[in-house]
Amino acid sequence: MSEYNFDENKDMGETVRIDYIKAKLNEMEENPDNNSEDDYDDYEDYDEPDDSDYTDYDDDEEEYYGETEEIPPVKSVPRGRGPNGGKKRKSEDKMRLILIVIVAVLAVAVIVAAVQLASGFRSNNTETSDGDVECDYFYGVVVSVDENKYEIINTEDGKTSLYAVSENLKVTLEDGSTAVGKTVSRGDIVSFGVSKDTDEIVSIAYTDNIWEKTGFENIDIDTSKNTISNGTTKYDYNDSTLFIYNGDFISADDLCSEDVVTLKGIRNTVWSVSVEKYHGYIQLNNIDKIENPEITIDGEKVEFDDDKTAVSAGAHSLGISGSNIDQLTVDIHIAAGETYAVDMASVQEKTGVLTVSVNVDDCIIIVDGKQVEKDSPIVLSMGTYNISVSAEGYKTYSSTIAVNEPLVEEKIILEKLVQPKAMLSVESNPAGASVYANDVLIGTTPFSAQIEYGDYRITFKKDGYSDYTINTSVNEEQKTISVLLNAE
Repeated sequence: MSEYNFDENKDMGETVRIDYIKAKLNEMEENPDNNSEDDYDDYEDYDEPDDSDYTDYDDDEEEYYGETEEIPPVKSVPRGRGPNGGKKRKSEDKMRLILIVIVAVLAVAVIVAAVQLASGFRSNNTETSDGDVECDYFYGVVVSVDENKYEIINTEDGKTSLYAVSENLKVTLEDGSTAVGKTVSRGDIVSFGVSKDTDEIVSIAYTDNIWEKTGFENIDIDTSKNTISNGTTKYDYNDSTLFIYNGDFISADDLCSEDVVTLKGIRNTVWSVSVEKYHGYIQLNNIDKIENPEITIDGEKVEFDDDKTAVSAGAHSLGISGSNIDQLTVDIHIAAGETYAVDMASVQEKTGVLTVSVNVDDCIIIVDGKQVEKDSPIVLSMGTYNISVSAEGYKTYSSTIAVNEPLVEEKIILEKLVQPKAMLSVESNPAGASVYANDVLIGTTPFSAQIEYGDYRITFKKDGYSDYTINTSVNEEQKTISVLLNAE
C-alpha cells in the first residue's frame, strides 16, 4: 500500500467513525419512533477506540481490511401515512444528511491525499533523488568518462567540471523507464543530479528537452560566426561545443560539405557534433608533369586547392586528362580521414617519335640535356624540349622542339664560322665528364674541339663528382685544359 505524507499540523477536521454511523442507522431502523435530533448529535460524545481496535497489517503482505458487514436497507413509509409518518420523514431526512456528510468527508480525504502525493512528487523532482538526497540539477555535455568519473560541461554557464559517480547512480530514459547497466558516452547531453553533500552524480535522465538530428548533410560551417547549417536550417554553436569523430575530438575546421553528422543540442544551440560519415582527401603529386590537367571525380570536374581536395569516404571514379597524356580513369577507395596520393609522374603519358637531321655529319646533338644520335628516332613524351647542336667550325644551334604529334622530324642547318678559332683539348680525371662552355655543352672528356676566340666559363660535370668550373680566355690557336675532379 502506498505511503502518503500528510502535514501533521494541517487541520483535517473531526473524523466520524463509520462503525458508529452504521450503529446509529441500525438503531433508527429498529426504533423509528424514538429517534430525535438529539440522537444524531450525540456522536460528538462518542469515545473513539484506540489504535488497538483496528486490524494491523504488514506492508509486505496482502492488505487486510477486515470483514464488511452489509448495512440493511431502510424501509421507507409513504409520506403522511400511519401514525408516525412525520417522524419517519424526519428520520429519512436525517439519514440523507448523514450520508451527504460521509461522502463529503471521503471526497475531502481523497483530494488532500492527491494534493499531498503531487506535492511529494514535485518535491522529489526538484530537490531530491534516490531517497532523501538533496541535489543540484543541470543539463550537461559529457566530455569524457574515466573510472567512474565524468568530465561535464554545464550548459548553463559553459564551465567544465569533473564529478565522481555515485555507486547508486540511477539512469532514467526518455520514456521514464530505468536503464540497467547503461553508461553515457562522449557527446551525450543529459540532465545530471549532483548531490549537494558529496558532490557526486546520483542521477542521470535523458529527457525530451534534448533534441537530436541525425543524417545532417551538405553542411556549411562558418567558424567566424559559429554557425552550422545545411542550406535549410541553421544552428548556433559555441566555443565549448564538442566536435567528435570516431570517439576522438576534432575541430570545426576539419568538417566539410562531404561529411554527414549528428547534432545534439538544447533550444537553438548545438552542444555536440558527432561525425557519421567522414571525408578523405586526394593529393596530386607531380602535377606539373601534366600539361593543361583536368581532374574529375565521379564525372564531375573538381578544383584542387594546393593540389589537394576533400571527398567523401568510399568508392569513387577518378578521371585524369591533359594535353600530354591519354585519358585515364581509375577506381579508387577513399578511407575516412586518410589521404589518397596520385603520382602524376607515373601516369602513362602520350608519346611521340622525334628524328633530328643535321647538315653536318660530325656533330653533337643534345635534347633535354641528353646527347642523342643524328638521324636516330627518339621516343619522347608529348611536350616541349630544349635542343642544341654543335659541330667544329660551325655556330652552335640552340632552340626548342615541340613534340605534339606521333611523329616529329626536325631539320637543322648549322652555319659555318668565319672568325678565327682555336683548337681546344679538354681532359678530366676521371674521364667521361660533360663539358660546358658558357653553359653550352661542347663535349665529353676527353675530346678536342675548335672554339672561337673569346672568354669562356668552362664547367665540368660528372655524376658522383663535384662540379668544376674555371674561367679562361681563348686567344691562341691551341688551348689545353686538364682538370682533376673530386668525388662528392
